[in-house]
Amino acid sequence: MKNFIKTTLTILILASTLSTANAKSITDECNTGLECAVLGAAYFEGTGVKQDYVKAVKFFQKACDLDNGLGCAVLGTMYEKGKGVKQDDLKAVKFYQKACDLNDGGVVLILGYV
Repeated sequence: MKNFIKTTLTILILASTLSTANAKSITDECNTGLECAVLGAAYFEGTGVKQDYVKAVKFFQKACDLDNGLGCAVLGTMYEKGKGVKQDDLKAVKFYQKACDLNDGGVVLILGYV
């Protein structure tokens, strides 16, 4: 599961690199669920920024609030594992459920590994 999530986050970061080729650095702003998930992934992995699980949670939370299924799923995993937040299985289930409710096929695949 850990490797699957890591691969998914890496793909997100690569996609963001391609879509923001003119950007010189990662900023701490996002306006869409995908942008927020990408920033969350960058902080989760420490790609282009210092690894910071607390900031990762912040961006995955915003992504989830903007109805990004991947953001919700990874946020659920962070609560399940206690990365950047206090471990909380009930919150993990809440975010996993929201991810599924958003009908994102990729997220359902990820959650199948959890």
